[in-house]
Amino acid sequence: MRKRILVVDDDPDILDALAIWLADRFDVVTAGDGVEALKLVGTEPFDLILLDLMMPTVDGATVKRTLDSRGVRVPIVAVSAIADLPRHARALGISEYLAKPLDLEALDATIARVTGGPADGGSGGSGGGAGGGGRCGSGSTRFASPAAWAAAPLA
Repeated sequence: MRKRILVVDDDPDILDALAIWLADRFDVVTAGDGVEALKLVGTEPFDLILLDLMMPTVDGATVKRTLDSRGVRVPIVAVSAIADLPRHARALGISEYLAKPLDLEALDATIARVTGGPADGGSGGSGGGAGGGGRCGSGSTRFASPAAWAAAPLA
């Protein structure tokens, strides 16, 4: 059975790009804000949440705290451009994090580590990626902007 990943980000280009990047290996559901994410987690099971911390209205920190208060235990990877991401992630009890712009090989390696799934599987990069704690490897597939992600070939 394929793992289910919830991708939460207020940038539609990032949502589309990550859904495309991950779709051949995972069942991907997207949420454009924290409110939508909380509704989805309340009604559907997920194996992993990729969570942007900086979103309007209900940010990622509020989503994480709300899930904790509800007793929801889903692994979360913080994906953000927030300054001092390691400190913010630790304060929320999130051990895995990746800085934007995303290194897609590091993303694949992190997902594999957290879910126990494959690091790659077709169009989603080589999986060589990063070590622990959200550090990004060198020489990997990296896009400067979400629009570049969407336009990039995935083969």
